[in-house]
Amino acid sequence: MKLHAVAAGLFLAVPAISLAAPIVAIDADPTQAGVQASRTVTEGSSFEVDLVVSDVSASSPVQSFQIELGVSSDAVTPLDALDGAFLEAPVLTLQEILTPSSVRFAQISADPTGASGGGVLARFLFEATAPGDAALTLPTVLLSAPFGTPIFVGEIRGANVAVAAVPEPTGALLFAVALIAARAAAMRR
Repeated sequence: MKLHAVAAGLFLAVPAISLAAPIVAIDADPTQAGVQASRTVTEGSSFEVDLVVSDVSASSPVQSFQIELGVSSDAVTPLDALDGAFLEAPVLTLQEILTPSSVRFAQISADPTGASGGGVLARFLFEATAPGDAALTLPTVLLSAPFGTPIFVGEIRGANVAVAAVPEPTGALLFAVALIAARAAAMRR
């Protein structure tokens, strides 16, 4: 117990409670174990990233969330936002807005008890459109407990995606033709 002074000189006994605040992160590569902060994809490919939450207290469970996922470059383009498995079903999507530079996504569970622990809040599908690097950020993260009570988020983690160019087949083809020509010329001698 900690003792806290009150204005009249009295002391109030308050239990010392240490509550961990939830962590919200972008998992750049959900196919790998753990939360990955970066990944490399090939130009022209589609890939997914997960929005994960952890350390949600049972005393303040998540019933709804609203996020904005920012995209820093034209190297990747958002294609879709999908339900995660964290919120208790049935889940209602309140907002899904995709632009080239951001995704705004909000959901609420009809289950009034909310969800605690950790899991995937949402999954986002992207297309790798051009070589380069893209930072995926979370400028807006709002979590709410039942009855709309705000939940303080302790840490927010973004991710980076590197888009590699597809090798030019003409370069490899020219190299192969040059090798064949050199071999043919060597055989004539």
